[in-house]
Amino acid sequence: MKTFRYIILGILATSLMFSSFIQQESFGFFETYSLNEIESRLDPGDQFFKLINAKQTHPGSSKLGTCIDSESSELWKYIQTDSFLKQLPGDIWFAWGAQHNDNHHTLYALKHQANATPGPDQSDIESVTIKKDDRNDSYNLLLSFSDEGAEKWASLTGKNIGRNIAIVIDGKVYAAPKVREEIKLGKCSISGDFSENDLIKLKELLEMPVL
Repeated sequence: MKTFRYIILGILATSLMFSSFIQQESFGFFETYSLNEIESRLDPGDQFFKLINAKQTHPGSSKLGTCIDSESSELWKYIQTDSFLKQLPGDIWFAWGAQHNDNHHTLYALKHQANATPGPDQSDIESVTIKKDDRNDSYNLLLSFSDEGAEKWASLTGKNIGRNIAIVIDGKVYAAPKVREEIKLGKCSISGDFSENDLIKLKELLEMPVL
């Protein structure tokens, strides 16, 4: 019996708000930029820091901070301006997290796949399974990749040890786990604080035919 090592993705609860603001990537694993990498390129007085709260964010995290509902539209418009983007790497793009807590949204900084190590995409998924963890009465979503997808996953995790990889579904970041080691067995477990119904919806989304 084979023992598989999984990367545990601290998945975020589902929220469908602000979809009009987000670049619509249906599914993918993305390399990221850290808060420290973004801060080092910006002036301390930049408008960005007035619109986002990064006090609770680790400098090495791809989570840049949180923004309140009433200022989210203003923040999104600002980070799309040429004056802001010219200070940052040319392959950067931003996405909201799927979680919506206490009228706050989380912003992430990702790398366009065209300029980064390609990760598995939806066509690389061979199976999606929901499994209950009886230890804490929670549910996990287990992904199994094809041989090609497993090679992409190993390459992506191997090149990002110590960094976050974001999992994007329907244009939102559902998790951005820190990679501890290269994962070669083509398996991935998505776990966190969500219901079985939440996972059923995600499973249906991931199993939709690829256009």
